[in-house]
Amino acid sequence: VQTCALPILEPNVNAIDRVIRILVGAALAAIPFTIPTNGDWVMQLMEVTAGLLGLSLVASGVLAYCWVYNMLGINTCKSAA
Repeated sequence: VQTCALPILEPNVNAIDRVIRILVGAALAAIPFTIPTNGDWVMQLMEVTAGLLGLSLVASGVLAYCWVYNMLGINTCKSAA
């Protein structure tokens, strides 16, 4: 019997990288709430994109896991070995 379970995400982002990701992500996520769009659809699209990118950065900072780093084989955490 096979069970479907989510793989445990091994941390691959170090502490300094995490802080930078959270700060930059929070700034980007705040853009849609701080800049008026005046109905311009291009500006609205840019704001939504910045907001989503910001949320992604905050999530990767909080989780200490970056899927891009994983795909590229990058690990900025110090190994215990």
